[in-house]
Amino acid sequence: MLLALCALLWPASPALAAPDGDLVKVYVVKSPDQNGGLPENLRSIAQRTLGDAGRWSEIFALNQNRPQDDGGALTDPADLHPGWLLRLPKDASGPEIRMARETTTVAGYGIPLPAAIAAVVAVLLGLVTAGVLARRRLRAAALAVGRRAYRLGDPVRRSRRRRYRVSLTAALAQDLDTPARAARAVQDLAAREPSTRGSVHAVVVDREDVTAWVDTAAWPPAPWEPVDRARWRLASRQTPARTTLNGPAVAAPLARAGVRDDGGQVFVNLGRLDGILSLTGDADVARDVVHGLMADVLRTDPGLPVAVVGGPPAALPPGATLVNPAELFHQAPPWPSGRGGGAVRATARRRDLRGLLVVTGTPTAAETERLHAVCAASGLGWTGLVCGDVDGAHWRWHAADDGNVTIPTLNVTVTAPACRP
Repeated sequence: MLLALCALLWPASPALAAPDGDLVKVYVVKSPDQNGGLPENLRSIAQRTLGDAGRWSEIFALNQNRPQDDGGALTDPADLHPGWLLRLPKDASGPEIRMARETTTVAGYGIPLPAAIAAVVAVLLGLVTAGVLARRRLRAAALAVGRRAYRLGDPVRRSRRRRYRVSLTAALAQDLDTPARAARAVQDLAAREPSTRGSVHAVVVDREDVTAWVDTAAWPPAPWEPVDRARWRLASRQTPARTTLNGPAVAAPLARAGVRDDGGQVFVNLGRLDGILSLTGDADVARDVVHGLMADVLRTDPGLPVAVVGGPPAALPPGATLVNPAELFHQAPPWPSGRGGGAVRATARRRDLRGLLVVTGTPTAAETERLHAVCAASGLGWTGLVCGDVDGAHWRWHAADDGNVTIPTLNVTVTAPACRP
């Protein structure tokens, strides 16, 4: 019982987790230069070594407060330093894992193991006695203190998470090869299978593979292979063919939505949004996503018209040609009152990207009607990016305050780069 209470109530040092001299599995945190230009995080390490990004908390528990050679220590899951040595669970596997011997002292204090255990047991005996006398009161108080302590750390965690997302922005800005691979993949499919022209609505590019979400009944052409009914993957270590095909039927306005836990970069085809993308959840993260999508599109299509309702989401990316939204609404044909956006359509239709209408907050009923009038295929055919909920939007994403963005249509979650420090 004492050993169980020790595990529950006393955060054991990693040095106590194995007898003296035992070999344990460890991982050395990589620098961005060693990791394809991207900073590492616990979720990506868990994905590569444990096969499950959701087990990052196990790695954090094994290494929390453990002193590192540079004098630092892991106190926040979002704050990793290159060169840190992280202990891994016993079932970890992979070529990046190393073996190391555990020490016999409490990390950071130099206390002999027997003395540390004796001190822990003495403290636990006192806690057990107090718990017998007032178990319910003690438990309620401990939970209240724990919740309060966790809330006090929220600003620090959010700040570190945002710094990571800002560093991600800088790393992605220097990565020109991955967007080029995504564009070549779309062109490669169009060259090998004409029915895919205009039917690719998303692409994921990782270190070895390229996966495309397609809307066609055709069978993937070699060397592409099927993943499921909606996804095709370019066989490992294959390179998309360079093709002379070009034009609206082949090229796609790809924009980077974010980075998955395994490092794969997710690109969406804004020409397949079928009118409107609705971003719900945290307003700041939603605006970061919209800013990133605009920046990627304007990088490949400079001069694209952009109209903003509600004020700019941030400093507008270079290359935008600003249009007065009032003039845009005046040009749009009337939208039937009370129609809203209609039911969400089951499939999206491809359209050329004529312009971006950005709404930085949840629109009113009147604004929603004007938004659909501008973005409907029967209207002006623009694409709407809305930081809020919109009835009738074909794509709906959800932004969490930690920077994670869920894209249900693709069944993926990405970390969104931050456009502001």
